[in-house]
Amino acid sequence: ASYASQHDGARRVLNVAVAVVGLVLAAPLMLVVAALIKITSRGPAIFSQTRVGIDRRRSASQTANRRRRVDYGGRPFTIYKFRTMRVS
Repeated sequence: ASYASQHDGARRVLNVAVAVVGLVLAAPLMLVVAALIKITSRGPAIFSQTRVGIDRRRSASQTANRRRRVDYGGRPFTIYKFRTMRVS
């Protein structure tokens, strides 16, 4: 394996490890926030929405109008966040 692929693999492992530690440390606070949202208002505490991933249409050599001619699109993903607005 090349140095670049080893570096990318090590970086990925480090990123995942830091994310897991961050989630474990933040979990109690997230539970409190979810409970407060649920206690103070009706509806779900967590809001989910499907969004489109990275926009790959932009290139430094293309003008703004030309970017819209070909839609390379992005991969849809679901985002989860605390509900900050009231359900009506």
